[in-house]
Amino acid sequence: MTAILLLALAADPVEDAAARCGRGDTKGGLSALDDRLRAAPHDARAHYYRGVCLARAGRVDEARAAYEAAVKLDGRLAEARNNLGALLLDAGRDEEAARHLEAAVAVDPQYAEALFNLGQALDRLGRPADAERAYRRAVAASPGDVDAHLALGAVLHRAGRWDQAARSYREATRLDPKRAEAHFLLGLTLDLSDQAVEAVAAIRQAALLDPKDARAPHELGLMALRRHDPEAALAALEKAAGLHPRSASILTDVGLAQQALSRHEEALARFHAAVKLDGKYLPARYRVVSALSALGRCAQAREALATYESLAPTPADRKRAQQRVARCKAR
Repeated sequence: MTAILLLALAADPVEDAAARCGRGDTKGGLSALDDRLRAAPHDARAHYYRGVCLARAGRVDEARAAYEAAVKLDGRLAEARNNLGALLLDAGRDEEAARHLEAAVAVDPQYAEALFNLGQALDRLGRPADAERAYRRAVAASPGDVDAHLALGAVLHRAGRWDQAARSYREATRLDPKRAEAHFLLGLTLDLSDQAVEAVAAIRQAALLDPKDARAPHELGLMALRRHDPEAALAALEKAAGLHPRSASILTDVGLAQQALSRHEEALARFHAAVKLDGKYLPARYRVVSALSALGRCAQAREALATYESLAPTPADRKRAQQRVARCKAR
């Protein structure tokens, strides 16, 4: 009986064509699927596997059409619903994606990939509570899925539920200790939970795992500034600036560390460099106003203030900048 079943599977033209695509023979697989669809145009599985083959070849629009054909023929084909939903997500068509993904998990409530994708769609649609439920179901269906733990952690983080977020991120680091992103996000969350020592350790681990990512040294620098250690802050921030020299945000923070060390001219140069990179970056514009005022260059400070005000800062920030200039004493 087993031998007969294996022979039957091997003779399945759809499965055979799908296997050819999986081996990288896209042309041959598609040709076989097209032959099958000419003979049996209502074969939903053939349309589905054609979509898989096209997607692997980067022919996204054709893949989407193939999945749509499969779903139209068999609305309970959960894999086609999921794959179509994922492509719609990539295209920014979040509401359509959510409908297909909800249909997929209605057919298969334990379909972890569809649950994860559904969480993404719901999150983008501004439904964080529903997204959280989808991610929790994804984690329950596939406890080893690091991405699901990270996504759940992100939803909890944004909701201010930092202890729960930290648990999700810790589980992600346990599952994949070499995943820098997991350590970084854990560090951010621990910092918000006033667990500074553990936060620094987590972000340092992220920096070790991904030494080319500027985010970890940037965050370490900001943490050092908050604990009033400008020398450590400057060292970390300069490292971040070396990794990402065209970041106005990082350059502005380097300037803040230099200001804290009374290196005002260097700080002003950094603020000007940040403005040159992004003339609409308001924190850098504000810092130029502040630095010029502190250095007693009142006329330049007033000019900088006029430019800052033209960019429509918040009323509170505008008032702060005006007060800085008002206290300026020419030298």
